[in-house]
Amino acid sequence: GQRQFADLETYAYYYQRKLKLTDREFQQFCEKRMAESATNSGANRAFIAAACHQRGIVLASHDDATTGHVD
Repeated sequence: GQRQFADLETYAYYYQRKLKLTDREFQQFCEKRMAESATNSGANRAFIAAACHQRGIVLASHDDATTGHVD
């Protein structure tokens, strides 16, 4: 989830404890998540937006932190 944590330290604290990851494992976890996001997020976002638009569904996000995120 993008923007769910205020900073990387908080993200690391949460996931390293939740998943019992070493520092190296956490680094690999982050690299994998970022690669997946780069590969999938644009297409997924476009698909969901189009599906909602076709059905007249208003789409909102609870993770938008700035007006730039909304645009």
